[in-house]
Amino acid sequence: MGSIAEITPEFLRQIPLPSPEEGDKKTRGNVLVIAGGAKVPGAALLAGVAALRAGAGRLRIATCARNATALAVAVPEALVVGLPEGPDGAIDPASASELLPYTQSADAVLIGPGLADEDAIAALAADLIAQVPPSPAFVFDAGAIKHLRRLVPLLERHHGKVVITPHAGEMAGLMGVEQTDVEADRVRMAGKAANEVGAVVALKGAETFVARGQQAAVVCCREMWVSRPQARATFWPVSS
Repeated sequence: MGSIAEITPEFLRQIPLPSPEEGDKKTRGNVLVIAGGAKVPGAALLAGVAALRAGAGRLRIATCARNATALAVAVPEALVVGLPEGPDGAIDPASASELLPYTQSADAVLIGPGLADEDAIAALAADLIAQVPPSPAFVFDAGAIKHLRRLVPLLERHHGKVVITPHAGEMAGLMGVEQTDVEADRVRMAGKAANEVGAVVALKGAETFVARGQQAAVVCCREMWVSRPQARATFWPVSS
């Protein structure tokens, strides 16, 4: 890997999750997950449970109305908000006003898993990041990634608190290139996207490359998870 640092169990132990001595569950962090379209409702479940396992103290999930009851039963720890759907079974972009109070009180907001209508989720994301003060970290995944370059002026006010998690195909859509171009030089492409979008980029694959601005990329190797199951995931620090 040359000069690229590796994310190892030893590396993760240097940035442990916070362990508040006092306070309630909100002290451990408030996460809002906006996910789960009509065709992929399980994406909201996976993302929500992952947030809890990563250490979040309070979880809220916003999803399509048809998914809400089942999801609330599956994740009883979460407050689940059922939102109106658009014609393609995605969350209606007009739901931004309903989501705003939850977004404003969150420490981290994840947008995109299981939401297939990229135009709808881009419109929803634009409304939220334009109206929310630059306090929560925003994580964009799946369908929320492709149109982020047009939102760069809005993302600038959230500088240092934006993360994107594309696979090679989603990165190709974001950068307007072929997937083979991404796969040919994943490190360079992760760094280029980080600079152009102003975000921490986790370019997923058998090896996931993480890049941030002018900093050197780091790599999370597949072998670490296969051979060292005791290693656990952690949030990448996104604020200076």
